[in-house]
Amino acid sequence: LFPALSCDSVEGTCVEIMPGDSEALLEAVNLLEDDTTVVLAKGTWMLANQVTFRDAKGVRFVGQGIDESILSFKDSVVQTNGVDVIGDVFTIEGLTIEDAKKDALRIEDSKGVTIRRVKVTWTNGPAPENGAYGIYPVRCFDVLMEECEAYHAADAGLYIGQCVRAIVRN
Repeated sequence: LFPALSCDSVEGTCVEIMPGDSEALLEAVNLLEDDTTVVLAKGTWMLANQVTFRDAKGVRFVGQGIDESILSFKDSVVQTNGVDVIGDVFTIEGLTIEDAKKDALRIEDSKGVTIRRVKVTWTNGPAPENGAYGIYPVRCFDVLMEECEAYHAADAGLYIGQCVRAIVRN
């Protein structure tokens, strides 16, 4: 089981995002500083645009567990990724990403990446119009991907692209 997490149990800067508050989520990631933890409560966020992390180092993006904290891009009309990251020492864990128009989770040009207990899926089942890649670290160094799940990507569910020192397990 994934232990419940709140800012009370996190050292340093922490932001909690309440269920469904997509505006607060996007604002929090747009204003990120180094060494910040963003904690999602249990619930679903309906998002019309990608969640973008840029240039903050040491960020943790943490939900309450697979199928407990869900980012849904089902209603998005823009051709974007679900969660899009460029940032060193980045951790994402304990959440589900659904129905991204392009890649569900794309992490690019980053060092020290941890992807743990993340599920990506397209809820309409296998289809060529689904996003190409589920979890896609590309041109990254020191990647750990563990206990992840990927379903129904149009091309590849898990794709480690041009990475150096990558471990995929469980």
